[in-house]
Amino acid sequence: PRNRLGLARWLFDPANPLTARVAVNRFWARLFGRGIVETEEDFGVQGSLPTHPELLDLLALDFQASGWDVKELLRRLVTSATYRRASE
Repeated sequence: PRNRLGLARWLFDPANPLTARVAVNRFWARLFGRGIVETEEDFGVQGSLPTHPELLDLLALDFQASGWDVKELLRRLVTSATYRRASE
């Protein structure tokens, strides 16, 4: 339906991973200083492409599958080998 409930269902529909991608990218940016998609505020056609699209998709699908569990996503990110590397 073309109302707020229809919009909410579309935003969180498993067939629509855009919301999960945006959320994962924002958490990634807070932890690593830069998102997988550098234009964090523009995921549209004018924004930049993801540097690692497969990683973004994997994290987004796992985030959805976990029931949108932010704590689990953050645990996964901070226990990754990427997070443990030095910034140099």
